[in-house]
Amino acid sequence: MKIEVEKLVLGAVNTNVYLIFYNGNCIIIDPSDEAEKIIALIEEKGARPLAILLTHGHFDHIMAAPMLAEKYGIKIYAGEAERQLLQDSMLNLGKSFLGVDFTLEADKYLKGGDELEFEGFKLKVIYTPGHTVGSISFYSDDLEENESFKRVIFTGDALFAGSIGRVDFPTGNEAVMRRTLTDVIKKIPQDTVVLAGHGMATTIERELSHNPYLI
Repeated sequence: MKIEVEKLVLGAVNTNVYLIFYNGNCIIIDPSDEAEKIIALIEEKGARPLAILLTHGHFDHIMAAPMLAEKYGIKIYAGEAERQLLQDSMLNLGKSFLGVDFTLEADKYLKGGDELEFEGFKLKVIYTPGHTVGSISFYSDDLEENESFKRVIFTGDALFAGSIGRVDFPTGNEAVMRRTLTDVIKKIPQDTVVLAGHGMATTIERELSHNPYLI
């Protein structure tokens, strides 16, 4: 499969929104806010959205999801352990950061090990808790035809270039995050490109050498 990934930095805390384009289709990952900008890019590409994938339920990763789901008639996917956070504006930080009572219900809840396929493009769900109890990442090595990278993981706020997501928000847990880093992140193939919820792209190899939380 050959894909093109476009990144938009949107919302109150500069969240990375990713759109995966392939064969006239697209998948939307973590639509933080400013739905009109996401729609504009989709229309510019002439793509057909197939799904919305959420790495976790914090407000800055989800606020445009309902509008996009309604406009395109597509489903929202999230981690099964994240249901409570999605449905509680105190837990998802919408109330404390924006003073907004924002909640949503995903259409499909996922667990680690689940495999997704959208019009021939395959993604594996990896359970990566710590930043929140239900954080998940989306991994694909279905990219033999891709020129720039053959493996990619969308980590949300589990792993950043040079850092990790905070563990002091509701349902965050430092010990759980450390287990995720040791038992999950360190075992991902080192040539995997990491597209995180904030900041720049990196690779697992680079993080194993330079990220203080992984060294």
